Amino acid sequence: MSNTAMLNVWLVRARGGRDVAFADVSLKEYVADATLLPVPLAPPSCKHVLEWQGVLAPVFQVGRNANNLAHVLLLQAGEEAPLIGLAIRSAPQRITIKDDDVEGFQPSRCGFWKDVLLSGFVHEGESVPIVDPALMCDARFVSLADRALYPTRNRA
Repeated sequence: MSNTAMLNVWLVRARGGRDVAFADVSLKEYVADATLLPVPLAPPSCKHVLEWQGVLAPVFQVGRNANNLAHVLLLQAGEEAPLIGLAIRSAPQRITIKDDDVEGFQPSRCGFWKDVLLSGFVHEGESVPIVDPALMCDARFVSLADRALYPTRNRA
Protein backbone atom coordinates (compact mmCIF):
# COMPACT_ATOMS: atom_id res chain seq x y z
CA MET A 1 0.00 0.00 0.00
CA SER A 2 1.43 3.40 -0.99
CA ASN A 3 1.08 6.80 0.64
CA THR A 4 0.26 8.54 -2.62
CA ALA A 5 -1.31 11.94 -2.01
CA MET A 6 -4.35 12.79 -4.11
CA LEU A 7 -5.97 16.10 -4.98
CA ASN A 8 -9.30 16.80 -6.69
CA VAL A 9 -9.23 19.49 -9.35
CA TRP A 10 -11.57 20.80 -12.02
CA LEU A 11 -10.10 20.37 -15.48
CA VAL A 12 -11.40 22.77 -18.12
CA ARG A 13 -10.60 23.59 -21.71
CA ALA A 14 -10.37 27.35 -21.91
CA ARG A 15 -11.47 29.04 -25.10
CA GLY A 16 -8.33 29.00 -27.19
CA GLY A 17 -7.78 25.30 -26.59
CA ARG A 18 -5.51 25.08 -23.53
CA ASP A 19 -6.39 22.83 -20.63
CA VAL A 20 -6.15 24.47 -17.22
CA ALA A 21 -7.23 23.25 -13.80
CA PHE A 22 -8.51 24.79 -10.59
CA ALA A 23 -8.47 23.48 -7.04
CA ASP A 24 -11.72 21.82 -6.07
CA VAL A 25 -12.49 24.51 -3.49
CA SER A 26 -12.19 27.43 -5.91
CA LEU A 27 -15.11 26.41 -8.17
CA LYS A 28 -18.19 28.39 -7.18
CA GLU A 29 -20.53 27.64 -10.12
CA TYR A 30 -20.60 26.42 -13.70
CA VAL A 31 -22.96 28.51 -15.88
CA ALA A 32 -23.84 26.97 -19.25
CA ASP A 33 -24.79 29.36 -22.07
CA ALA A 34 -24.28 32.44 -19.93
CA THR A 35 -25.14 35.82 -21.39
CA LEU A 36 -22.09 38.04 -21.18
CA LEU A 37 -22.39 41.80 -20.88
CA PRO A 38 -19.78 43.91 -22.72
CA VAL A 39 -17.53 46.33 -20.86
CA PRO A 40 -16.45 49.22 -23.10
CA LEU A 41 -12.73 50.05 -23.14
CA ALA A 42 -11.82 46.96 -21.09
CA PRO A 43 -8.73 44.88 -21.92
CA PRO A 44 -9.42 42.35 -24.72
CA SER A 45 -9.03 39.30 -22.48
CA CYS A 46 -11.48 40.64 -19.90
CA LYS A 47 -14.02 42.66 -21.89
CA HIS A 48 -17.18 41.05 -20.48
CA VAL A 49 -18.91 40.59 -17.16
CA LEU A 50 -21.50 38.09 -16.01
CA GLU A 51 -24.31 39.01 -13.62
CA TRP A 52 -24.73 36.12 -11.19
CA GLN A 53 -26.99 36.29 -8.12
CA GLY A 54 -26.79 40.08 -8.06
CA VAL A 55 -23.00 40.19 -8.39
CA LEU A 56 -21.04 41.28 -11.46
CA ALA A 57 -18.07 39.02 -12.17
CA PRO A 58 -15.41 39.87 -14.75
CA VAL A 59 -15.05 37.08 -17.30
CA PHE A 60 -11.58 36.21 -18.52
CA GLN A 61 -11.86 35.06 -22.12
CA VAL A 62 -9.08 33.25 -23.95
CA GLY A 63 -9.77 33.33 -27.68
CA ARG A 64 -12.51 34.93 -29.64
CA ASN A 65 -16.23 34.50 -29.19
CA ALA A 66 -18.49 35.58 -32.05
CA ASN A 67 -21.45 36.21 -29.76
CA ASN A 68 -22.11 37.11 -26.15
CA LEU A 69 -22.89 33.53 -25.05
CA ALA A 70 -20.31 31.39 -23.30
CA HIS A 71 -19.94 28.56 -20.85
CA VAL A 72 -18.48 30.23 -17.76
CA LEU A 73 -16.71 28.79 -14.78
CA LEU A 74 -17.18 31.09 -11.77
CA LEU A 75 -14.23 30.91 -9.44
CA GLN A 76 -13.49 32.29 -6.00
CA ALA A 77 -10.11 32.12 -4.26
CA GLY A 78 -11.66 32.37 -0.77
CA GLU A 79 -14.85 33.25 1.08
CA GLU A 80 -14.22 37.00 0.92
CA ALA A 81 -12.51 37.03 -2.49
CA PRO A 82 -14.28 38.48 -5.52
CA LEU A 83 -15.74 36.20 -8.15
CA ILE A 84 -13.98 35.83 -11.47
CA GLY A 85 -15.27 34.00 -14.50
CA LEU A 86 -13.43 32.03 -17.15
CA ALA A 87 -15.08 31.39 -20.51
CA ILE A 88 -14.64 27.71 -21.33
CA ARG A 89 -15.54 25.42 -24.22
CA SER A 90 -17.55 22.80 -22.31
CA ALA A 91 -18.49 21.63 -18.84
CA PRO A 92 -15.63 21.19 -16.36
CA GLN A 93 -14.45 17.69 -15.53
CA ARG A 94 -13.59 16.77 -11.95
CA ILE A 95 -10.48 14.61 -11.84
CA THR A 96 -8.20 13.29 -9.15
CA ILE A 97 -4.49 13.82 -9.56
CA LYS A 98 -1.84 11.81 -7.74
CA ASP A 99 1.79 12.48 -6.87
CA ASP A 100 2.86 10.57 -9.99
CA ASP A 101 0.89 13.00 -12.18
CA VAL A 102 3.18 15.85 -11.10
CA GLU A 103 6.29 14.13 -12.52
CA GLY A 104 7.23 15.69 -15.82
CA PHE A 105 5.17 18.86 -15.29
CA GLN A 106 6.86 21.76 -17.09
CA PRO A 107 5.69 25.26 -16.12
CA SER A 108 7.48 26.67 -19.16
CA ARG A 109 4.97 24.84 -21.37
CA CYS A 110 1.99 26.63 -19.80
CA GLY A 111 2.22 29.88 -21.75
CA PHE A 112 0.99 32.97 -19.92
CA TRP A 113 -0.76 30.72 -17.36
CA LYS A 114 2.64 30.03 -15.74
CA ASP A 115 2.38 33.43 -14.04
CA VAL A 116 -0.75 32.44 -12.10
CA LEU A 117 -0.14 28.80 -11.33
CA LEU A 118 -0.22 27.20 -7.91
CA SER A 119 1.11 23.90 -9.17
CA GLY A 120 0.59 21.62 -12.12
CA PHE A 121 0.41 18.08 -13.42
CA VAL A 122 0.64 16.06 -16.60
CA HIS A 123 -2.62 14.98 -18.25
CA GLU A 124 -2.70 13.12 -21.54
CA GLY A 125 0.94 14.04 -22.15
CA GLU A 126 0.44 17.80 -21.65
CA SER A 127 1.53 20.04 -18.78
CA VAL A 128 -1.61 21.44 -17.15
CA PRO A 129 -1.36 24.39 -14.76
CA ILE A 130 -3.43 24.51 -11.58
CA VAL A 131 -4.35 28.18 -11.60
CA ASP A 132 -4.84 30.55 -8.66
CA PRO A 133 -8.03 32.50 -9.51
CA ALA A 134 -6.99 35.35 -7.21
CA LEU A 135 -4.07 36.13 -9.50
CA MET A 136 -6.21 36.18 -12.67
CA CYS A 137 -7.45 39.68 -11.79
CA ASP A 138 -3.92 41.03 -11.40
CA ALA A 139 -3.21 43.83 -13.90
CA ARG A 140 0.18 42.31 -14.76
CA PHE A 141 -1.40 38.96 -15.69
CA VAL A 142 -4.14 40.60 -17.75
CA SER A 143 -1.49 42.58 -19.61
CA LEU A 144 0.60 39.46 -20.28
CA ALA A 145 -2.46 37.56 -21.47
CA ASP A 146 -3.53 40.41 -23.74
CA ARG A 147 -0.07 40.59 -25.34
CA ALA A 148 -0.03 36.81 -25.88
CA LEU A 149 -3.61 36.50 -27.11
CA TYR A 150 -4.03 39.71 -29.08
CA PRO A 151 -0.54 40.74 -30.27
CA THR A 152 -1.76 42.97 -33.13
CA ARG A 153 -3.80 45.12 -30.72
CA ASN A 154 -0.71 45.91 -28.69
CA ARG A 155 1.50 47.31 -31.43
CA ALA A 156 2.26 51.01 -31.38
